[in-house]
Amino acid sequence: HVARAAPDGYTILLAGNFTHAINPWLYKNLSWDPHRDFTPITEVALMSIIVCVTPERGIRSMKELIAKVKSEPGKWFYASPGNGTSQHLAGAELNRLAGTDMQHVPFRGGAPSLQAVLAGDVQVMIGTTPVVLPQIRAGKLVPLALITRAASTMVPGVPGMEEAGVPGMDLGSWWGIWAPPGIRPEVKQRLYTSITKVMRLPQVAEKLAREAMEPEISASPEEFAAFVRRDHASYEPIVRASGAKAD
Repeated sequence: HVARAAPDGYTILLAGNFTHAINPWLYKNLSWDPHRDFTPITEVALMSIIVCVTPERGIRSMKELIAKVKSEPGKWFYASPGNGTSQHLAGAELNRLAGTDMQHVPFRGGAPSLQAVLAGDVQVMIGTTPVVLPQIRAGKLVPLALITRAASTMVPGVPGMEEAGVPGMDLGSWWGIWAPPGIRPEVKQRLYTSITKVMRLPQVAEKLAREAMEPEISASPEEFAAFVRRDHASYEPIVRASGAKAD
Protein backbone atom coordinates (compact mmCIF):
# COMPACT_ATOMS: atom_id res chain seq x y z
CA HIS A 1 0.00 0.00 0.00
CA VAL A 2 2.69 2.51 1.01
CA ALA A 3 4.88 1.68 -1.99
CA ARG A 4 2.00 2.72 -4.27
CA ALA A 5 0.63 5.62 -2.21
CA ALA A 6 0.79 9.26 -3.25
CA PRO A 7 4.15 10.78 -2.20
CA ASP A 8 2.52 13.61 -0.28
CA GLY A 9 3.79 12.80 3.22
CA TYR A 10 0.41 11.68 4.55
CA THR A 11 1.04 7.95 4.15
CA ILE A 12 4.03 6.42 5.94
CA LEU A 13 5.17 2.94 6.92
CA LEU A 14 6.36 1.68 10.30
CA ALA A 15 8.42 -1.45 9.66
CA GLY A 16 11.79 -2.92 10.55
CA ASN A 17 14.69 -5.19 9.77
CA PHE A 18 12.29 -8.10 9.24
CA THR A 19 10.69 -6.37 6.23
CA HIS A 20 13.61 -4.50 4.71
CA ALA A 21 16.68 -6.56 5.66
CA ILE A 22 15.46 -10.15 6.05
CA ASN A 23 12.33 -10.73 3.95
CA PRO A 24 13.94 -9.83 0.60
CA TRP A 25 16.24 -12.85 1.07
CA LEU A 26 13.40 -15.14 2.20
CA TYR A 27 10.90 -14.43 -0.57
CA LYS A 28 11.88 -14.96 -4.19
CA ASN A 29 8.93 -13.11 -5.67
CA LEU A 30 8.30 -10.01 -3.57
CA SER A 31 6.08 -7.49 -5.33
CA TRP A 32 8.19 -4.62 -4.01
CA ASP A 33 11.84 -3.68 -3.68
CA PRO A 34 13.04 -2.65 -0.19
CA HIS A 35 15.12 0.22 -1.55
CA ARG A 36 13.55 1.33 -4.83
CA ASP A 37 9.93 1.33 -3.65
CA PHE A 38 10.32 3.26 -0.38
CA THR A 39 11.89 6.49 0.85
CA PRO A 40 13.75 5.96 4.14
CA ILE A 41 13.03 8.63 6.75
CA THR A 42 14.63 7.51 10.03
CA GLU A 43 15.24 4.65 12.38
CA VAL A 44 13.05 5.03 15.47
CA ALA A 45 13.65 2.20 17.95
CA LEU A 46 15.79 -0.77 18.94
CA MET A 47 14.38 -3.95 20.48
CA SER A 48 16.48 -6.53 22.29
CA ILE A 49 16.29 -10.27 21.67
CA ILE A 50 17.47 -12.60 24.44
CA VAL A 51 18.62 -16.22 24.58
CA CYS A 52 16.93 -17.85 27.60
CA VAL A 53 16.44 -21.17 29.35
CA THR A 54 14.28 -22.22 32.28
CA PRO A 55 15.92 -22.45 35.73
CA GLU A 56 15.40 -26.22 35.75
CA ARG A 57 18.09 -26.59 33.07
CA GLY A 58 20.73 -25.51 35.59
CA ILE A 59 22.42 -23.26 33.02
CA ARG A 60 23.48 -19.73 33.96
CA SER A 61 25.62 -18.52 31.04
CA MET A 62 26.11 -18.85 27.29
CA LYS A 63 29.36 -20.73 27.87
CA GLU A 64 27.50 -23.29 29.97
CA LEU A 65 24.79 -23.61 27.32
CA ILE A 66 27.31 -24.11 24.54
CA ALA A 67 29.19 -26.72 26.55
CA LYS A 68 25.95 -28.56 27.35
CA VAL A 69 24.77 -28.58 23.74
CA LYS A 70 28.15 -29.86 22.55
CA SER A 71 28.10 -32.62 25.17
CA GLU A 72 24.71 -33.84 23.94
CA PRO A 73 24.81 -33.55 20.14
CA GLY A 74 21.47 -33.70 18.37
CA LYS A 75 19.46 -33.40 21.57
CA TRP A 76 19.02 -29.65 21.97
CA PHE A 77 16.34 -27.50 20.36
CA TYR A 78 15.53 -23.80 20.30
CA ALA A 79 12.13 -22.17 19.84
CA SER A 80 11.35 -19.16 17.67
CA PRO A 81 8.13 -17.40 16.60
CA GLY A 82 8.53 -18.62 13.04
CA ASN A 83 10.66 -19.58 10.08
CA GLY A 84 12.91 -16.76 8.87
CA THR A 85 12.36 -14.52 11.90
CA SER A 86 15.22 -12.67 13.57
CA GLN A 87 15.05 -15.23 16.37
CA HIS A 88 15.35 -18.17 13.96
CA LEU A 89 18.31 -16.58 12.20
CA ALA A 90 19.95 -15.73 15.53
CA GLY A 91 19.87 -19.39 16.50
CA ALA A 92 21.35 -20.42 13.15
CA GLU A 93 24.10 -17.82 13.46
CA LEU A 94 24.79 -18.89 17.05
CA ASN A 95 25.20 -22.48 15.85
CA ARG A 96 27.64 -21.36 13.17
CA LEU A 97 29.78 -19.20 15.43
CA ALA A 98 29.73 -21.45 18.51
CA GLY A 99 29.98 -24.76 16.66
CA THR A 100 26.75 -26.09 18.14
CA ASP A 101 23.92 -28.03 16.52
CA MET A 102 20.72 -26.81 18.18
CA GLN A 103 17.72 -27.68 16.03
CA HIS A 104 15.17 -25.00 15.17
CA VAL A 105 11.54 -25.43 16.22
CA PRO A 106 9.35 -22.73 14.62
CA PHE A 107 6.04 -21.74 16.19
CA ARG A 108 3.31 -19.38 15.02
CA GLY A 109 4.20 -16.44 17.22
CA GLY A 110 6.08 -15.60 20.38
CA ALA A 111 3.43 -16.80 22.84
CA PRO A 112 3.30 -20.45 21.69
CA SER A 113 7.10 -20.64 21.48
CA LEU A 114 7.30 -19.31 25.03
CA GLN A 115 4.75 -21.82 26.30
CA ALA A 116 6.70 -24.69 24.74
CA VAL A 117 9.86 -23.65 26.58
CA LEU A 118 8.09 -23.08 29.90
CA ALA A 119 6.44 -26.50 29.57
CA GLY A 120 9.83 -28.12 28.98
CA ASP A 121 9.04 -29.27 25.44
CA VAL A 122 11.90 -27.17 23.98
CA GLN A 123 15.07 -26.33 25.92
CA VAL A 124 16.05 -22.88 24.61
CA MET A 125 14.03 -19.73 23.93
CA ILE A 126 15.22 -16.93 21.67
CA GLY A 127 12.68 -14.18 22.20
CA THR A 128 12.04 -10.46 22.09
CA THR A 129 11.93 -8.52 25.33
CA PRO A 130 8.14 -7.97 25.31
CA VAL A 131 7.71 -11.76 25.26
CA VAL A 132 10.45 -12.94 27.63
CA LEU A 133 10.99 -10.08 30.11
CA PRO A 134 7.85 -10.76 32.20
CA GLN A 135 8.97 -14.37 32.59
CA ILE A 136 12.53 -13.33 33.44
CA ARG A 137 11.22 -10.96 36.12
CA ALA A 138 9.00 -13.74 37.48
CA GLY A 139 11.99 -16.08 37.73
CA LYS A 140 10.61 -18.48 35.12
CA LEU A 141 13.35 -17.82 32.55
CA VAL A 142 17.09 -17.28 32.93
CA PRO A 143 18.53 -14.73 30.46
CA LEU A 144 21.90 -15.85 29.07
CA ALA A 145 22.76 -13.15 26.52
CA LEU A 146 21.45 -10.63 24.05
CA ILE A 147 21.97 -11.51 20.39
CA THR A 148 23.77 -8.19 19.85
CA ARG A 149 27.51 -7.75 20.31
CA ALA A 150 27.18 -5.40 23.29
CA ALA A 151 24.89 -5.23 26.30
CA SER A 152 21.96 -2.81 26.50
CA THR A 153 21.04 -0.44 29.30
CA MET A 154 17.44 -1.48 28.69
CA VAL A 155 18.20 -5.01 29.93
CA PRO A 156 20.62 -4.55 32.84
CA GLY A 157 22.64 -7.54 33.91
CA VAL A 158 22.33 -9.40 30.60
CA PRO A 159 25.59 -9.51 28.62
CA GLY A 160 26.02 -9.02 24.91
CA MET A 161 27.41 -11.90 22.86
CA GLU A 162 31.00 -10.69 22.92
CA GLU A 163 31.07 -10.62 26.71
CA ALA A 164 29.13 -13.91 26.82
CA GLY A 165 31.81 -15.68 24.80
CA VAL A 166 30.48 -15.60 21.23
CA PRO A 167 32.50 -12.88 19.47
CA GLY A 168 31.36 -11.91 16.00
CA MET A 169 27.64 -12.21 16.69
CA ASP A 170 25.69 -8.97 16.38
CA LEU A 171 22.09 -9.22 15.18
CA GLY A 172 19.94 -6.32 16.25
CA SER A 173 16.21 -5.83 15.85
CA TRP A 174 15.17 -2.34 14.83
CA TRP A 175 12.18 -0.32 13.64
CA GLY A 176 12.04 2.57 11.21
CA ILE A 177 9.80 4.87 9.18
CA TRP A 178 9.52 4.96 5.39
CA ALA A 179 7.50 7.10 2.97
CA PRO A 180 6.43 6.26 -0.60
CA PRO A 181 8.95 6.68 -3.43
CA GLY A 182 9.23 10.01 -5.21
CA ILE A 183 8.55 12.17 -2.18
CA ARG A 184 9.83 15.74 -2.50
CA PRO A 185 13.02 16.56 -0.52
CA GLU A 186 11.31 19.24 1.56
CA VAL A 187 8.50 16.85 2.53
CA LYS A 188 11.01 14.16 3.43
CA GLN A 189 12.90 16.60 5.64
CA ARG A 190 9.69 17.79 7.27
CA LEU A 191 8.75 14.20 8.10
CA TYR A 192 12.21 13.53 9.51
CA THR A 193 12.10 16.64 11.70
CA SER A 194 8.60 15.92 13.01
CA ILE A 195 9.19 12.22 13.71
CA THR A 196 12.52 12.71 15.45
CA LYS A 197 11.01 15.48 17.58
CA VAL A 198 8.34 13.06 18.80
CA MET A 199 10.84 10.25 19.40
CA ARG A 200 12.86 12.56 21.68
CA LEU A 201 9.91 13.19 23.99
CA PRO A 202 10.50 11.74 27.49
CA GLN A 203 7.09 10.06 27.54
CA VAL A 204 7.92 8.18 24.33
CA ALA A 205 11.19 6.91 25.78
CA GLU A 206 9.37 5.90 28.97
CA LYS A 207 6.75 3.93 27.05
CA LEU A 208 9.39 2.14 24.98
CA ALA A 209 11.43 1.40 28.11
CA ARG A 210 8.51 -0.56 29.58
CA GLU A 211 9.11 -3.09 26.81
CA ALA A 212 12.92 -2.80 27.12
CA MET A 213 13.01 -0.88 23.85
CA GLU A 214 14.90 2.35 23.30
CA PRO A 215 14.60 5.25 20.85
CA GLU A 216 17.18 5.24 18.07
CA ILE A 217 17.19 8.20 15.71
CA SER A 218 19.16 8.33 12.47
CA ALA A 219 21.41 11.32 11.83
CA SER A 220 19.53 11.96 8.57
CA PRO A 221 17.29 10.16 6.06
CA GLU A 222 20.39 9.52 3.96
CA GLU A 223 22.20 7.91 6.90
CA PHE A 224 19.17 5.69 7.54
CA ALA A 225 19.08 4.66 3.87
CA ALA A 226 22.75 3.65 4.02
CA PHE A 227 22.17 1.74 7.27
CA VAL A 228 19.25 -0.21 5.77
CA ARG A 229 21.34 -1.18 2.73
CA ARG A 230 24.19 -2.40 4.96
CA ASP A 231 21.87 -4.42 7.18
CA HIS A 232 20.08 -5.87 4.16
CA ALA A 233 23.40 -6.99 2.65
CA SER A 234 24.61 -8.46 5.96
CA TYR A 235 21.62 -10.82 6.19
CA GLU A 236 22.16 -12.51 2.81
CA PRO A 237 24.80 -15.02 4.00
CA ILE A 238 22.95 -15.56 7.29
CA VAL A 239 19.66 -16.40 5.58
CA ARG A 240 21.37 -18.60 2.99
CA ALA A 241 23.31 -20.50 5.66
CA SER A 242 20.14 -21.04 7.70
CA GLY A 243 18.28 -22.53 4.74
CA ALA A 244 15.22 -20.46 5.65
CA LYS A 245 12.68 -19.87 2.88
CA ALA A 246 9.20 -18.39 2.93
CA ASP A 247 7.94 -18.99 -0.61
